[in-house]
Amino acid sequence: PEGRCHVFGEPLSLEPPGVPVDADEWLCNPEASDLGAELLALHGKMQGCSLELVDCLLQNPSEHATHLRRLSSLLQNMRGLLNLLQRREARALVLKQLRDQVARKKRYIEDAEAALPALAARLDAHSGSASSAQDDGKQTADLPQTKRPRTGDAAPS
Repeated sequence: PEGRCHVFGEPLSLEPPGVPVDADEWLCNPEASDLGAELLALHGKMQGCSLELVDCLLQNPSEHATHLRRLSSLLQNMRGLLNLLQRREARALVLKQLRDQVARKKRYIEDAEAALPALAARLDAHSGSASSAQDDGKQTADLPQTKRPRTGDAAPS
């Protein structure tokens, strides 16, 4: 599902809440193969920035705005990176589910192909006994049949 919907009377968007991060604002590599390592590096920077902010508030409170901007930028980068990571994980999960489904279907085909000769033999055995029963039926069909009156017919007098 896409677009907007209403849940308990409140409008809700089904779109993921994206935090746009401009290419020049990234403080890490969003194209890295291991986004977890990038996220940990950002987390370390955020901890350092938080300590610097506390130190600034203790020693020179008037300069806190620059530290807050840096902390805000780090948090925005972390949110953007988490959104990228979520999309990658969702894509990887769908691929894994599709691969598992293909593997299950291949196993089913292999099992069906392995069981096919036995089923064909059972069918031949069954059709052989059915044809002999039909031959018996042909022999009884050659015998003269007596006509029985139907319930609605008048009896011969």
